Amino acid sequence: MSDLILKGILPALVTPFTADAESVDETALRAVVAHVIDAGVGGVIPCGSTGQYGALSADERRQVVEIVVDAADGAVPVVPHTGATTTKAAVALTEQAQRAGASAVMVTPPAHVSWDSVVAHFTAVAGSTDLPVMLYHIPETTGVTFDEDNVAELAEIPNVRYMKDSSGDITFVTELIERAPEGFQVFNGADSLTFAGLAAGAQASVWGMANFIPHQAVALYDAITATDLVKAREIWSKIWPVTRLVDTSDDYVAAVRAATEIVGLQVGPARLPVRPPSAEFLVELTSALAIARS
Repeated sequence: MSDLILKGILPALVTPFTADAESVDETALRAVVAHVIDAGVGGVIPCGSTGQYGALSADERRQVVEIVVDAADGAVPVVPHTGATTTKAAVALTEQAQRAGASAVMVTPPAHVSWDSVVAHFTAVAGSTDLPVMLYHIPETTGVTFDEDNVAELAEIPNVRYMKDSSGDITFVTELIERAPEGFQVFNGADSLTFAGLAAGAQASVWGMANFIPHQAVALYDAITATDLVKAREIWSKIWPVTRLVDTSDDYVAAVRAATEIVGLQVGPARLPVRPPSAEFLVELTSALAIARS
């Protein structure tokens, strides 16, 4: 089993598309990877929720992972999301990620199934690879809610080493951090709780907004881990307006893509049914981004 320790800011990468949204834009994807690595992030996560994994074919998910691994070129760990609606599909995506050179994988539970099915799913996926596995807890999407005992049970599965929590429950995240068995890492995945999660002891933050404010995200992480809370609060105060706006927008994916374009990275349109933000929202977003990047 790998002894890979993940830490820092882990951007959940957008998936750039061509102007007609028919194909993955490889050049643009490489530019996004270079942008966040240049900022000092601790790793990258392709094909997550921010990357519209549900709108990608299996071949496209393989393509994205191969591009990102090549673009990263060993500079940071690449942790693709390989969750799928069936165990067979998740295993296949996980095996492909390992062959492509991924450092670890992130996996959602299958949606709306029994707890025994969740355990069997993760056991099969983790057993199909030598890579460490990150649990992706996002109950509003999967309909599967973990409690502390559930996480402890899953952490006993060989290769299950990390968890991204996107529940938005800071009490739960804190309890997980405090109860984590040796060698098991807990990461915050809710944008609005980034400051609180890192301050509580999360060793990393999986953050969609790091596509467009990676330098500020890394600076926040560095300040908190250096226990310079005065500086960290100053940074968070600037980041907060855009965090609140993006996090409460009608469509998070559309908002992140729009913000990424505003800062100069051309990522193309989202795939339908995700629609672009309104003109009014873009005005607010541009203003909030100016504050965050000042």
